[in-house]
Amino acid sequence: MSLLQAERQLLPATETVLGEGMRIRRALPTRLRRMVGPWTFMDHFGPVDVAHGDGMRVAPHPHIGLQTVTWLHRGEILHRDSLGSLQTIRPGQLNLMTSGRGISHSEESPLPRSPELHGLQFWIALPDESRAIEAAFDHYPSLPVIERDGLRISVLVGEMLGEVSPARLYSPALGLDMEATQGIATSLPLRPDFEYAALVSEGEAEFDGETLAPGSLLYLGGGRESLAIRTSGAARLTLIGGDTTAGEGPFTVAVTAFGEVPAGKAVTRAGARAGDRLIVTGTIGDAGLGLGLARGERAPDGEAAAALLERHYLPTPRIALAPALREHARAAIDVSDGLVADAGHVAAASGLALALRLEDMPVSPAAEAWLASQPDEAAARLRLATSGDDYELACALAPERAGAFIAACREAGVEAKEAGVFGAGE
Repeated sequence: MSLLQAERQLLPATETVLGEGMRIRRALPTRLRRMVGPWTFMDHFGPVDVAHGDGMRVAPHPHIGLQTVTWLHRGEILHRDSLGSLQTIRPGQLNLMTSGRGISHSEESPLPRSPELHGLQFWIALPDESRAIEAAFDHYPSLPVIERDGLRISVLVGEMLGEVSPARLYSPALGLDMEATQGIATSLPLRPDFEYAALVSEGEAEFDGETLAPGSLLYLGGGRESLAIRTSGAARLTLIGGDTTAGEGPFTVAVTAFGEVPAGKAVTRAGARAGDRLIVTGTIGDAGLGLGLARGERAPDGEAAAALLERHYLPTPRIALAPALREHARAAIDVSDGLVADAGHVAAASGLALALRLEDMPVSPAAEAWLASQPDEAAARLRLATSGDDYELACALAPERAGAFIAACREAGVEAKEAGVFGAGE
């Protein structure tokens, strides 16, 4: 049975945690449906009270091979990324981040902020011919709006009723936000070569007679020329669609993995003690130098340049070190903001000071070659320690545990080195 012949499916969303404790509903992917057209991911967050506490806090993390689409009903989110983008998004605006060959970003509730946050985030898989394009970030302060039979329709991506979103896409797709302030009845024209799905984030709605409320995704299949929509009162609706057959190659889909640890065994950034050693895995600064190369900066040629670019485009998370980390470390963090910042996060969360020895920071032969070409070695080492996106581990270990952890890392094929000491103070 083809996708266009598939029957309708009511797919319950999965409740999970986003970032540092915000509970969300994940409508895509599910066990029964992984994609709708090129749409691979759909999170519905809120409405949630963010007047107190930290609000949304999603630490820096990488993406490749996709586009992220962020749309808010209420509230604000501050976006930062490794391109240097810094953008607050508000209701009625669209953030579109194209990861391409690689980008890292974070999201957080800004200060000051509205008391409530409510919105959606989606991922769109890039087709094979576009998955290695340069990363980009686009902010659209306004989008086309259609008024139809009491339904206010914002065209997030694609085209509807002659209105075309300015959002840059690489696959045929449609994304609509629809708001009814009272009961409505209308219909929308659809493309028979698209498959579609609908979500309700507030109120209730009927799609071709099927009632939908928050908490589920309604997969509508394909082969449709129109869709009847009805609400009995105020409601907020989303319609996504697209053609999974577009493009000359396979789609690249990013995977987010979640796991569990035994009770009381989780290693967090808050747990270091005075006297603990700062142990750093792998090498630091390669990804930042690789980014500079990608942007045209001069750097070592040949094999050294290739190694730096590979570290920028293909970081290697140290998943294999998880058992050793859990057994030996008191605190740890991945190095995404740079060693100085991330080791500093461990110290701050643990209520300690940190004496970081940049001369002992582990660096690769390629980075050593770059250091040798720099007129000011101290400034150059500081750049390596602050450039970010290495995705190595910075760990706090008791002195008597440090050697065993370094040995376990070596056994797993990863070098590790002491680069500082935690002490009393802040």
